Amino acid sequence: MSLTQNETQALAVCYQRLKGHMPLTVIGLVGKEGNRLTYTAKLTFAQLAEQFNLVPTGVLPETVKLQRDLVSSRTNKIQVYLKNNDDFVFPAVIAVVEALNIEALAINRAVEINLATDSYRWLVDGQGRLASIKNILSEFPEYGDNTIDVKFILSLGVEKDAQLFTDINTTPTRPNKSQCIAMDSRSILNSFAKHLVQHSPVLANKICYSKSSVTRNATSDALWTLNQVTAFILIITGLSASQSEAEFSRAERRDYWFGFINAYLNQLCANPTFDDALHTVKPALEIRQNTIIGTSVFLKSMALLGKIMMLNFIESGEAKADWSCMQSLANIDLSYNNTEWLGRCLNFRGGYEDKSFNHKAMASYFCDVLAINKPQEIIEAEIQVSQSRSQLELEVA
Repeated sequence: MSLTQNETQALAVCYQRLKGHMPLTVIGLVGKEGNRLTYTAKLTFAQLAEQFNLVPTGVLPETVKLQRDLVSSRTNKIQVYLKNNDDFVFPAVIAVVEALNIEALAINRAVEINLATDSYRWLVDGQGRLASIKNILSEFPEYGDNTIDVKFILSLGVEKDAQLFTDINTTPTRPNKSQCIAMDSRSILNSFAKHLVQHSPVLANKICYSKSSVTRNATSDALWTLNQVTAFILIITGLSASQSEAEFSRAERRDYWFGFINAYLNQLCANPTFDDALHTVKPALEIRQNTIIGTSVFLKSMALLGKIMMLNFIESGEAKADWSCMQSLANIDLSYNNTEWLGRCLNFRGGYEDKSFNHKAMASYFCDVLAINKPQEIIEAEIQVSQSRSQLELEVA
């Protein structure tokens, strides 16, 4: 990689800012990875914050990159994770360094790692963690004695150093949202979602824990995924993710919502196609290919309809919910070929769309069939559906 004079000058400025404030000496282990030797040691949070600067922004041109820009939302999430969890664990960070002085010790693979003050260094993987640690130490210096693994790699020039970033961030396969929810015991919302699925007579065996979505031609018996269930819960309750943590922390509220959601799902079974899908009368593959049921947009739309039903119950002032209107669902054609879905959950090319508008447009149609009151935002969505259909008719004509 041949740098221009301006690129070389900018890189020199960047490297100068990445030099240390003091020398570092730690005990670590040497390892062989491909054609490189790497050195891994434990640093305290305080040492990491002292030894490493963040890669500066606005110094290097777009054509020369050492790191991506910091994402403040991710940094904030890491800080919240540190503050809220005494049992936090961090993966190792990876440091690219200009030079190291390594001295072998008597124990196999043990080495003394010496990093000089005037040697530039930066984290090719872990800049967000570094920023979070620096921020949290400024507020809570007692965090400084926590430790983190640091893998030191000698710089081989800007091109190969940048390649490290690409290799690190493209080689691993990140777990999808459903997998994270399935393995999470910290989030109250995720725990409630799993409890709902595991104990619901309607949802049992219909939810996939390992995929972010169930495709139309998948062989799975599931119709939806666990991350879609959490979205369903947030929509039907009208809660944000943070609000749900407080709501579901109380047993009586969990019991209330568990009861309401199951009662609502049972009422949806007044539609024979939906009933067939939930009670495995027809294979899941057939349901996904021939109907709109096994889609994220349908599940979220039904969540919004459930929220509107709840609002209607509250407005009625009745002590007991009247579900009698749900019998009208029996006449709704949930097949993919029903042209009513065009402009609602399907675009005019026949593809599914899963946006807030689509949920509102779907809920509007169901509200009309059930003859229940619609919030203003649902009325406005229906107007937009009519306008888009009229526009399409003009274009065809």
